[in-house]
Parts: sequence; structure tokens; C-alpha cells
Amino acid sequence: MKKNLKIIFLLVFLVLLTVFVLNSTKLKTANANYKENIALVCFYKGEMQSTFNKVCFYDCLGTVYAINIKSYKICPLTIDRD
Repeated sequence: MKKNLKIIFLLVFLVLLTVFVLNSTKLKTANANYKENIALVCFYKGEMQSTFNKVCFYDCLGTVYAINIKSYKICPLTIDRD
């Protein structure tokens, strides 16, 4: 009788472990796909102009990011950074 209970307990444990592993794998995949679709919005901080191009500086959650544009264009107020 005790031997049968041990076998049943072991089988239930293995089934629960398998379900947990499969669900955690699906969750990791869903999180990875979600992160790929997030764009960071960066806000204009300043610019530096040379003869033929302009460097626009942006604040991306505390990190400075820069883009180069033609000198006659206006820097966008926000940019989306992937």
C-alpha cells in the first residue's frame, strides 16, 4: 500500500513539474516577443550644427542619443528608438 502511494505521489509530482516547465517556456517566449515591440520615446535636448549636417541630441530615459540630419532641417521634438 505504501509503495503504491509513493508511485502515485511520484507520478503526480512529475506531471506537475512537466506542466510548470511547459508553462514557463511559453511565458518566456511571450515576454521575448513583447519586448521586441516596445519603442522608447526620446525627447529633444539640443543640437549642434556644422556646414552640411546637424546633430540632434535626445534624452532617452537618462541616456543621451544623437541623430544626424541635413543642416537645413528641423530636429524632431521626439523620436522612437527601438
